[in-house]
Amino acid sequence: MGFYNNLCPGCMNEIHDAEVCPYCGFDMNSRQEAPYLEYGTVLAGKYVVGDILETNSEGVTYLGLDTITNNCVRIREFLPAGFSTRAQEETTVSVIGDEPTYRQFLRDFLDMWHSLFKLRSMECLITILDVFEANNTAYAVAEADGTQTLSDFLDEKEGVLEWSVITEKLFPVLDAIEAINAEGVIHGAISPDTLFLCGNGKFKLWGFGIKEVRKAEGQIVSDLRPGYAAIEQYSNEMKLSPATDVYGFVAVLYKCITGSMPVDAQIRFASDTLTIPAQYARELPDYVLAAFIGALQVEPSDRTSNIAGLKLSFTKEVYERQKLQAAAVANAALIDPISDMEGPDPR
Repeated sequence: MGFYNNLCPGCMNEIHDAEVCPYCGFDMNSRQEAPYLEYGTVLAGKYVVGDILETNSEGVTYLGLDTITNNCVRIREFLPAGFSTRAQEETTVSVIGDEPTYRQFLRDFLDMWHSLFKLRSMECLITILDVFEANNTAYAVAEADGTQTLSDFLDEKEGVLEWSVITEKLFPVLDAIEAINAEGVIHGAISPDTLFLCGNGKFKLWGFGIKEVRKAEGQIVSDLRPGYAAIEQYSNEMKLSPATDVYGFVAVLYKCITGSMPVDAQIRFASDTLTIPAQYARELPDYVLAAFIGALQVEPSDRTSNIAGLKLSFTKEVYERQKLQAAAVANAALIDPISDMEGPDPR
């Protein structure tokens, strides 16, 4: 197959003439079928394409190797289903269907990844290393840090985490979400499968996609995470906003606390019975429970609107202040304005 420099596409170790990789067991006689790039394809003169890590309706992520730094990378290729194809042994993407729409989505892809590239110093984002166009499509290259997802981590911890562990390992991600939202990027797929435990012991965010795949009624088949997707992702009549990511993040916290995925927003919209079971709720401070209630409201207009507000809601001081304000309003409502206005009985 002419694989670049005798590298294993499954782990990017050099294995010379071995037919089975001694490091990961990859069968060197296998090949990557169209429309995906063949093993050993070189992009931008330095990135070697390896095995597929993940695919969805927007594109594909390959394991890769940066031959300049000799580091493994993730290579994300824009390859939208229903709009693109590629013949075997070819590298150039052919557009099928509506080309102007393909070009618009391609521009959305590039804009999103360029925005994320500007945030490459954020501690809890998978670092974006490069963004470029080639082969009638576009690519984003990211560090390969993090192989264990939060889902895997939860399995190791018997499905639930203590609140102290959650705040230590997951709350730093809030800064990253706030930063991408400020750049106009709505993640829309925050879930235990898009958070990766990395070398710094913290979780980093991955799994980005253009808005078209984060809506159930888009022109590209949607890639939503039931239980973590907000109600506005199921309707074209509602827009995505930072509140969408508020919902997704706190739905992840719900999973970490209870061991169960939240009831899907579509079901909750019809009949909302979501609660934190008593055996878990009693372990949490009142202000945390109040923050959950605010962040997991089904209607976006009722929900905590952005990450800055979410951070504040998880502080005891803000909760106590809001309680005092609510009590003041309730006390004011007890005054009968009509009796106060009445003068002496004219009789």
